[in-house]
Amino acid sequence: MLDVVDFTPAHAKLFDLDKFGEMLFVSVGQVMVERVFAEYSKPEQPAFTIFSDGIPLVCAGVWIWDLSHEPRTGEGWAIVNHVRGREEAFKLTKAVIRGLDVTQRVNNIARVHAPIPAENKRACRWAELLGFKQECLMRKWLCGRDHYLYARIYDA
Repeated sequence: MLDVVDFTPAHAKLFDLDKFGEMLFVSVGQVMVERVFAEYSKPEQPAFTIFSDGIPLVCAGVWIWDLSHEPRTGEGWAIVNHVRGREEAFKLTKAVIRGLDVTQRVNNIARVHAPIPAENKRACRWAELLGFKQECLMRKWLCGRDHYLYARIYDA
């Protein structure tokens, strides 16, 4: 059973941060984790955590660029803990899609984009499963690394 709750910085303490190699980062890399748990957890920024048996599987959300304009645009982010098996991965993906859809409706978001390191093939595949489409390759973008820009567009 997956439980979806509003994200709080306390959820970060439940991740085994010594196992970064086993985690999947979408839009954020290891160097940006501190920023995610600090800035992205502001009350006005929508985010959620999905638990399974008390273990956080994913923290995800949308950083809305300008809260004063509608429809809004934001950057999607997710940090995924180790997932046990295909069935749990499938359920988790469906839950994140529902979470993104609710976030979009409640916050009047027209576009969510996610820059993903080009070498992170797992994150690219997962973004596509979540309904994101690859738009471009941003050369030497963050930390001098190439990133693909993925976007999910919501029609009015």
